[in-house]
Amino acid sequence: MALMSNFSDSTDADWSLAEFEVGELTYWTRWRPQSVIPHPDRPSRIIVKFIYSTDRADGLPSDETIEELDAVEGVLARELAEFGADLVLVLTGNSAREFIAYGPSAEFLDGYGPTILARWAEVGIGRGIEAGNDPNWESFQRFTP
Repeated sequence: MALMSNFSDSTDADWSLAEFEVGELTYWTRWRPQSVIPHPDRPSRIIVKFIYSTDRADGLPSDETIEELDAVEGVLARELAEFGADLVLVLTGNSAREFIAYGPSAEFLDGYGPTILARWAEVGIGRGIEAGNDPNWESFQRFTP
């Protein structure tokens, strides 16, 4: 099972990977090490989350689910970039994948956010989007070595 996304705007060299366990659950964290941390022009954290069902004891997605989430990621990364937000961290585990981006503002989510959720209604059993002020990129730093 691949840890990496297959979307065309990224290569394996663009991302660093880590795997860790908490009890019986396995988590994957993938981040862009070249990101400026924190980036003064990107104080807003945007999280898009998809919850998936899995019959795996370790909480990781099936190969089919990974393909679906990879397709979401490719589109999401490109579209967020149009609003000045960079996808810099992807967390997978405990039956969820979170895409974490940082941008200059999250105001664009008022119009764009609902389209994300509606467009991928068939991916996963739940989904959500949230934004907040995180000028020190604490979320990014928490999940990267």
